[in-house]
Amino acid sequence: MTRNDSLIATLRSEIAHSKPFQKLLDPRQRYEVAGAAVEARALLLAALQEQTNSRVAIVVPGDAAAMFDAFFAGKMDEALKYHYKMEPLHSLMFIETNPIPVKTSLALMGKINEEFRLPLCPMSDANKAKLAAIMKEYNLI
Repeated sequence: MTRNDSLIATLRSEIAHSKPFQKLLDPRQRYEVAGAAVEARALLLAALQEQTNSRVAIVVPGDAAAMFDAFFAGKMDEALKYHYKMEPLHSLMFIETNPIPVKTSLALMGKINEEFRLPLCPMSDANKAKLAAIMKEYNLI
C-alpha cells in the first residue's frame, strides 16, 4: 500500500460518516490528516467515495453520477446535497450480507425477480420493511 493509499484509507475511516466535519470543510484550505497536509477537496472526495460504494450506485446510478459530476465541476454544495440524500439508503445497504440489500432493492423497484442462490437467502421481513420505507421516501418505489 502506498502512502497515498494509506492516507485515503485513513480519511475514509475517519470522516466518511462525520456529517458535521464534512460541512465544516473549506475547499480553499489544507488540513492535517494522519500527519499529512491534504486539500479539503481530497477529504471530500474520500468521504464521497466511501458514501457511494458500488451498492448505492447500482440502486441510484443517476444520483451517484450527479454527485461526482458536481464534485469534479467544483460544485461542492451540490455534491454534498447528493451525498446526504443517499445517506439513508447507503446505511441500509449494510443491514444484511452483500448482495442481499442490493438485490432486494432492485426487486422492490421491479427491475429483477427476488431470487437468491444458496448460500444467500431473502432479506428478513423487518429489514425489508426498513429498506422499503427509505426507498419510498426516495421515490424509488
